[in-house]
Amino acid sequence: MQGVELKPDLHNPLPTGRSDIASVAESDSLQQRLIGQIEADYDALAYESHTFPQTHPSKIGAIAKLYGINVAPVESARVLELGCASGGNIAPIALANPQAQVVGLDLSRSQILDGKRAIEALNVRNLTLMQANITALPDDLGQFDYIICHGVFSWVPKAVQTAIFDTLKRFLAPNGVGFVSYNVYPGWHFRAALRDMMLIHCEQIKSPQHKVRAARELLNVLVETSGAETLFGKYMRSERDILKNSHDSYIFHEYLEGVNEPMFFKDWLTQAQSHGLSYLSEAEHFTNYAHWLQDDAKKIVSTMSDRVMAEQYIDFFRNRTFRQSLLVRAELAPKVTTDPNALRSLHLAGRYTEKPADGGKVPFNRFGLTGYVAHNGIDISITNPIAKAATQVLTQHWPNSLSFDELLTASRSALELLVANPVETDAVTLCSDLLSMFSWNTVELRTSALKLPPVLGDKPKAFAWAQWDSQQGKTRISTLRHDAVGINAAARIVLALSDGARSRDQIADVLFDRLRLGTLTVPDAFAPSAGADDRARWAALRRFVESCLAEMRPLGLYVS
Repeated sequence: MQGVELKPDLHNPLPTGRSDIASVAESDSLQQRLIGQIEADYDALAYESHTFPQTHPSKIGAIAKLYGINVAPVESARVLELGCASGGNIAPIALANPQAQVVGLDLSRSQILDGKRAIEALNVRNLTLMQANITALPDDLGQFDYIICHGVFSWVPKAVQTAIFDTLKRFLAPNGVGFVSYNVYPGWHFRAALRDMMLIHCEQIKSPQHKVRAARELLNVLVETSGAETLFGKYMRSERDILKNSHDSYIFHEYLEGVNEPMFFKDWLTQAQSHGLSYLSEAEHFTNYAHWLQDDAKKIVSTMSDRVMAEQYIDFFRNRTFRQSLLVRAELAPKVTTDPNALRSLHLAGRYTEKPADGGKVPFNRFGLTGYVAHNGIDISITNPIAKAATQVLTQHWPNSLSFDELLTASRSALELLVANPVETDAVTLCSDLLSMFSWNTVELRTSALKLPPVLGDKPKAFAWAQWDSQQGKTRISTLRHDAVGINAAARIVLALSDGARSRDQIADVLFDRLRLGTLTVPDAFAPSAGADDRARWAALRRFVESCLAEMRPLGLYVS
């Protein structure tokens, strides 16, 4: 997120190339100017501020528990975000956990002011947003159970990178967990070629918006003029596919800033360790594992006893560009392997569809391989009946979570094993299988329960931050699941109108008025037929309201 775009200064010009910046990065005066430019850039083109599910303390805490760390419950935790933009990632945490204390810091005055307007409008009492320089934080901030620094590290000068590590060391609670994301090699060796071309192409353009437009045009020309089957052409096409739907702020702050310094994972971790911090895991825990790799690559990684070098080689084989690492105080001495028994204190969620089997279906209450497709499209195979039963139980409750004990009891009941099998035998088996599923990214773990309303009343009430997002015209809406989801413009209007005071009929009335004024377009399936009278047109919109509510409730956009 944070970075700096270098603008010409006729009296004391700043360097504009990556190598030039690196060569003078230790200059205090230059670094202060870079930090100052950061504020100007983010005031000029604000970063899109929304939720990032992997940063939620409940998910971070679940991973920490797997490594033996007794983390604070999110419901009463102190949470700090460095580089919070306008608070879009942490405001939903504060709203959903009114006993938590949440603080957000950002260098951009305009983004902090935007966030303050939102939290004042929504009366969020447990969230504080402050304009601050990470290199000069006061000592009286207190300790935090979770510190999030997403999209900042690689886009700031060395002094700020050092300050980020210092901040974690100074302000993490004894059992606290820090989240830091950053760009990495080897993947960024490839991506840097496009970035350098964009920087040169946009060198004389001052407006951030115009820079982004020119960069997109350059990428299109690079794609159109490169051979479709050449390595260069294939790579440019893959980059265009990634960036075509990206927000302008992402392209500007990722590709057109003057500072973007990726590192190899092992070098980044050496810096973290020098500040008294230890590596715990990736926030996307499944990326720790080599089982995603081809066999020859897996063989190489499997021979390595050093965990850090094993993960470094996984980065090599995946051509990784980005990491999201969890850090703790070095004195915690976290385990280097996960403990299946830790799942007994966690909450789990997932949804599964059984795959057709060649040679006949194996009953779920029998041993034998059964294939499933998880909610995110990943295939898994399960042998043990207790784990198969768990997939059925989790699917029935999706998107809500269950505690491990709830899941174990319901799974044993489904198998009619409440008396036949020792409960501890099933518990051990289920812990092991669920941990394996987590390593394949096919089950969600949280420290706290997620319970969405099973039904909505006649006067539906949107999650406050989701409603605010929709009222501000945002295209990505934050949810109680801490996702950022895209919904169509007409559905966003329904969400914005869901204030708990309007009935479903009244929401349809507002839509009807907008349809008559020509300011509303609904999907074709709900568009009134040509020549329909007002009653038929209203009825079509009423059905649209029902459809929207049915689709948006399980996304976590509504409260009870």
